[in-house]
Amino acid sequence: MISTEICFTRLSEAELSLLVKIRNENRSYLHCDREFTLMECTDWFRREAPDFLCVWEDETFVGYVRLNSDTSESLEIRVRLDLERRFQGQGLGYPIYLKLFKFLESDQEAKVFTLETLSHNHRALNLYKKLGFHEIRRISTWGKRDGDIFMARKPLEPDL
Repeated sequence: MISTEICFTRLSEAELSLLVKIRNENRSYLHCDREFTLMECTDWFRREAPDFLCVWEDETFVGYVRLNSDTSESLEIRVRLDLERRFQGQGLGYPIYLKLFKFLESDQEAKVFTLETLSHNHRALNLYKKLGFHEIRRISTWGKRDGDIFMARKPLEPDL
């Protein structure tokens, strides 16, 4: 059963062991399929101070969201959700993204969301279409990864 108790917190160093576990188990769907250690992840976190959110469902850490914007004044935010493998395929992505859109609109005044994924990630592509994302382009990854990079965009809808 999907709970409505989904919430977000800013990623802190305390959650890095969970993040690196999820990142490594999902690496076949990421642009870089290299496996990272907790020490490498900690060094990266301290150096880059990334804008990541932890995703919690009923006080259980289920995944994280990566956020990027080109500038601090940009109303366009690139989003990407990575769930722990045991929570994938259970219908959590859709309500998490809906709640994320509301959160980001109020927290960062976002007006447009963009994302990208590898074109062989059919589950994610179906979710993004259901959420109203429209393909803007594909970038060939020939020789680097299987499939192309699918890039999509979604303007914020007032009723979300």
